[in-house]
Amino acid sequence: MSPEMQCIAKLCDIESPSYIVPCSGTKEHAYVVSLKTDQFWKRSWFNASGEEDSDKIDLVNSGLPDCPELTEFFTGKLDKKLSEYYLGPKVIGFEDQVILDRPDAIFLQRVSARTKTFDMVFFYGTDPKTFSVVDKSDLDTIRDWFTGKIYSCGADPLPIKYMEKWMSSNNRPDMYEEIYNKLFDQEESSCSEYEPESDPESEDESCVESDEVEESEESCEEYDSDSDGDYEPETKKRKI
Repeated sequence: MSPEMQCIAKLCDIESPSYIVPCSGTKEHAYVVSLKTDQFWKRSWFNASGEEDSDKIDLVNSGLPDCPELTEFFTGKLDKKLSEYYLGPKVIGFEDQVILDRPDAIFLQRVSARTKTFDMVFFYGTDPKTFSVVDKSDLDTIRDWFTGKIYSCGADPLPIKYMEKWMSSNNRPDMYEEIYNKLFDQEESSCSEYEPESDPESEDESCVESDEVEESEESCEEYDSDSDGDYEPETKKRKI
């Protein structure tokens, strides 16, 4: 996992460019990134020569190298400001200058039918990285991109410190499934540090908009895979 990318002033100095992000009427900057060297270059079309905005945009994009385009992204806050994070072989945040490997597992917290955002915790082994205020409209994009398991943990914040400590002592391939069951299997769990206010929601249930909250229980039966309400996280096997 690389914590920071280096911004290069000249496009010609980018070694082995991997991907591009063209600029547009809604995106000020065009980007070029090298996953080999963790370098990137960016340019705004605002100061490009040309009388029309469309001419300026075309001029900047015409100078980009012939590389695959990054099109899928989510918005969230990893550092101090809301940014876009592009999804490819790695997670690329140009404004934060970070490039992250695919995580081993993803946990969702603060997921509620009454809110339009949630928090997303990437786990790398036992180390977490939390993206806050992720837009619910980006969830399908994230699920299509991620090939591992996504655990949706309801409206309450997760006890991250407890999870780190427990996983450090139980570091094995199934530890994410175990800690999830430990937190949410209330009949068997001995974990007194975390008591969710309500049963954990599945990803589909948690993304129902607020004006649908008052739907009858009968209309929600299609989401209930088990009579006791246990959640079975989905495993994505798609390839990028």
